[in-house]
Amino acid sequence: MHALVCTARAIPRGTSDAARSAMRLGGEDTAWLHMEDAANPMVINSLLELSGALDLTRLAAIVVERGLPPRFRARVVPPEHAFALPRLEPDEHFDLARHVFRVEIEPGDEALRAFVRREIAIPLERDRPLWKTIAIDRRGGPTAVMFRVHHAIGDGYALLAQLLTICDERSADAPAPTHGTRAGGPLATGLAAARLVGLPPDPRTTLKNGLGIEKDVAWSREYPLDDVKTAARAMSATVNDLLVAAVAGGIGRYLRRNGEAPHDVRAMVPVNLRRGATTELGNRFGLVILALPVGIRDPLARLDEVKRRMDRLKASPEAWIGVALLGLLGRLPLRLEALGARFFATKTSLVLTNVPGPREVLHLGGVPIRKIVFWVPEAARLGLGVSIFSYAGRITLGVVADVRVAPHPDAMVAALDDEMNGLLALQTRARSSAQAPSGARGETEATAPPRKKTSDASARPL
Repeated sequence: MHALVCTARAIPRGTSDAARSAMRLGGEDTAWLHMEDAANPMVINSLLELSGALDLTRLAAIVVERGLPPRFRARVVPPEHAFALPRLEPDEHFDLARHVFRVEIEPGDEALRAFVRREIAIPLERDRPLWKTIAIDRRGGPTAVMFRVHHAIGDGYALLAQLLTICDERSADAPAPTHGTRAGGPLATGLAAARLVGLPPDPRTTLKNGLGIEKDVAWSREYPLDDVKTAARAMSATVNDLLVAAVAGGIGRYLRRNGEAPHDVRAMVPVNLRRGATTELGNRFGLVILALPVGIRDPLARLDEVKRRMDRLKASPEAWIGVALLGLLGRLPLRLEALGARFFATKTSLVLTNVPGPREVLHLGGVPIRKIVFWVPEAARLGLGVSIFSYAGRITLGVVADVRVAPHPDAMVAALDDEMNGLLALQTRARSSAQAPSGARGETEATAPPRKKTSDASARPL
């Protein structure tokens, strides 16, 4: 891996009060530092596939010209005692050459996947600011750029906003995040907390295998967002409902092919709690536990059940309880936090997240960004993460897995793809059937039954 030969100035000693405030680590940020170990880096990884070539010098110039926020120029300093929080301190020896790199690989998706697979398993070094950018030269083909940022620096929404600031369209906007949940009164909060505590462990499947060092990744084909919206609306669901139903169906297929048949598998789902768009870094999200009905094979029945469960969670204060628990975990000594993380790990089997990205095609150094994929870290020592991302009218699913848990994530992506195609085809056949003369409709044709209308669907966070 080739490093950039240049140096960027460190933060001046007279750092502003606003910059100092931006560099304070809260309990929610610290929790991600504590959850990390050699087998499970807490790093958000994203991959930008460009439509042309972009050299390392130009990429570095873009990073410097468009600015780095204080957290990207600061290193983590350990806490002074067991109950103190770590803090971020300006890195007086900040050097861009330790963060921006170039590699050369063979052309083709398999070579790209092999590189991402190796890189994603490597923790970021704690002696420097916790981020890394790699320009991937595909030997005469289009460049890909991999961004790696520790979750302690920010959550997916914050890092997406930061990514937008280095694109040519610096005013580009992703759909404003909506939290979709509400804080409850004492009774509702107490009942939701009791539900969380009372959940039994998730069923024992291969998804609960212990973790190793080696990871693997895969990503789906792109699905036109308009097609998904149309299908969801026709089945009186949201885009999010439909995507979650497809993920549940794909995981169910994957497990059944391995000889396992659980009725439900629970996912830990981040819920954005920001109000409106923001460029502020840090972690501002809650966590809910969603039981995925992987045992329901009928796609429409599964979609109905997903919608029912999602609607219940949206009306619950569970996400706010989740953020409070995360903040508390970050403030506990390491051994106590490990017990709290184990609480989530026993009750869930995967992380599932959905982040809506920019609606229009973006450019980096004048080169169009063709595709964006990201992979969520597998929090609480979970071995599987599924990420949904929409960009420029298309949706892509990314899967990251510990090889002891899911040694073939490409097979899981194929199962997810089958389920997505099935749900989209159901809507297409239903529409064709509705337009055909009544005598021309076959009895075996799969049609969607009439459903009660819901609000318009758009790609939005879980």
